[in-house]
Amino acid sequence: MKHGMNNQTWIDILPPPAPAEAASWWVWIFIAAIMVVLSFVIYLWHNSPKQTALRELKSIRHSLVENKDIKHIPLKISHTLKLRFNVNNINSIKVDNQPQWLDYKQQLTLLCFSKKTPNRNTLETLLSDTQYWIKNQAAKHG
Repeated sequence: MKHGMNNQTWIDILPPPAPAEAASWWVWIFIAAIMVVLSFVIYLWHNSPKQTALRELKSIRHSLVENKDIKHIPLKISHTLKLRFNVNNINSIKVDNQPQWLDYKQQLTLLCFSKKTPNRNTLETLLSDTQYWIKNQAAKHG
């Protein structure tokens, strides 16, 4: 089949591409293995006690913003701390900065057992302090 004015032959159909080399399959297997390992690490991180507690704290903060169940927020915070440090009682938690922790724990305990509904500013401060303890303290039992 001749086309054009200068009688050159054009090929209308291109030949199929050469098959992939066997080494490229190893690259794909390696990439798939990396993806599986990365997914597993992200899963473990997402379900760690620290991340679970931070998500729970975010939910508690949302309850405060919406004025839902404010009276029970200190109890929810206490439960979140137990999840974070994997203990049954917040008195079992040991941290690096013991004097500040004792002040925080005393305030939380008083709010948990108070008959009055805590005010918003006190709860916001308590939530901020809780976030600090959840993020910055390694779990120590004893």
